[in-house]
Amino acid sequence: NHDLRGAAARMERLGDNATTYGIEGRDASGRLAAFDLVVLDKRFDWVRRSTTELQKDGEVIAATDISRTVLTDPVRLRLAQAEEIIAVGTASMEGDVETETHRAGQRARQTAIWLAEAIPASIPVHTLNFGQYRDPCADCDTEETNWQRPFMIVAVREKEPGTDIAEALAAAMQGKTNLPSVSAYSSFGFAKFR
Repeated sequence: NHDLRGAAARMERLGDNATTYGIEGRDASGRLAAFDLVVLDKRFDWVRRSTTELQKDGEVIAATDISRTVLTDPVRLRLAQAEEIIAVGTASMEGDVETETHRAGQRARQTAIWLAEAIPASIPVHTLNFGQYRDPCADCDTEETNWQRPFMIVAVREKEPGTDIAEALAAAMQGKTNLPSVSAYSSFGFAKFR
């Protein structure tokens, strides 16, 4: 049984800017998939209200520098070994859920565009719209919500034939103490990009 409720996902540093979290999950038919969630450090996040700009330490990263600054060599190397890639989009709790869920979808699409240029064309790319962060937190710093819109990519390390990777990923993220909770966001919209 791979169900480790409340356990932390296995962490590994990936260069200077990112951490990868190794997780496994099964789809509704019991087929297993293994994933690496690549999450940029908290110094990086989406510019508030933007679907095309990332910032590092509060400074907007020029579009021409995204590849070098965000998709560093260690990140690219990990992604190039994947069977499939999932570009994740998130939005913080400000604003209405419909607008923010749409914004998260646009962020997933923009991430997929950047990834498509950075990884081999043979690797399928999907988008995953997590939507708006909606988990009320009495102890959280509500002035700063950038942690609710992390830049995140999922690499499908391996999967059994016929695995529904969206179902397996949702199951894999369940109950991990050091990962965003799927239920904390308004959506789980999975789509093929290429």
